[in-house]
Amino acid sequence: MHASDKLEPAREQEWVKKAQADASDFTPLYEHYVPKIYRYLRFKTNNDSLAEDLTAQTFCEALENIGKFRWQGTSFGAWLYRIAHNLLVDHVRAHNRREPLNENEDYDANQDIESEVNEQWSLEKVYEALRTLPEIAQQVVSLRVMEDLSHREIAVIVGKTETNVKVIYSRAIAQLKARIVFVLAIAVMYITLNKW
Repeated sequence: MHASDKLEPAREQEWVKKAQADASDFTPLYEHYVPKIYRYLRFKTNNDSLAEDLTAQTFCEALENIGKFRWQGTSFGAWLYRIAHNLLVDHVRAHNRREPLNENEDYDANQDIESEVNEQWSLEKVYEALRTLPEIAQQVVSLRVMEDLSHREIAVIVGKTETNVKVIYSRAIAQLKARIVFVLAIAVMYITLNKW
């Protein structure tokens, strides 16, 4: 996420105020936040279809309840992430399992398979390391790194204090660094041993 993707608070407040007055003015909020909420849910579920469904439900619920939204020191975006999180928790409880990995990706003969495989391997190692952390740490790191949310916004979403979120984030990053360095060391040893 780029800093330019961050919505200025004054603009966000203006958009929310308009949407609260007339639901047809919800479009700018939807267009700004839908890719972010989808990306968050896609990461959490590892399933395109489920992420799309939960994203749609998030925005339906937000639109239905826009009149109830109140500024309480956090952004509208944090409120949306909270809705998305609650819907995800409800889904997991109802299904009592994680959705399987979506493996029917389209194949393009023109793509550079080797570099894509290397990039995917690297990302998979990071995701593997991230998934070894406790659920709350996974959520805090993904919201901070992937969604560029503030510690305050994350605290609202996960129901913790801002200080607690900072501690969780700091410890999680330290654990991730240690795990990734370990994986890289193993990979280097493996490559070195196989060259001899």
